[in-house]
Amino acid sequence: MYLELPLKEHETGKTLLRNIGYWGQASSFATCLDVSEQAPLKHECAQPLQVVGEQTLLRPFFSCILSEFRDSRVTWQEVVPFGALPTRASRNPLKLEVYVWPLQVVRQSGRNTLLIRSPFL
Repeated sequence: MYLELPLKEHETGKTLLRNIGYWGQASSFATCLDVSEQAPLKHECAQPLQVVGEQTLLRPFFSCILSEFRDSRVTWQEVVPFGALPTRASRNPLKLEVYVWPLQVVRQSGRNTLLIRSPFL
């Protein structure tokens, strides 16, 4: 996860992130590796399939459908509509894309998969 915070919020943000012991659920692969004041390296971040391009061999990397807000103007009412149900004309607050993660499958056993971080080269 990459956050951009106002300078006055840096210390509060660091404290908050460091105090979250575990990110996700038992089947999750999200962990906190570092809290620093620098942008992440692009080849170490999940990327939309369209962005990864033809130069990267995709076979060993983990991919999945990822949902995110369609834009910065999504309202809470669109995400959790109270009262009236959404209609077909309602804009979906989410967009779905196939993402490729810099993780490679090491081992599979039944429904369990062990992944290791491995940057795109």
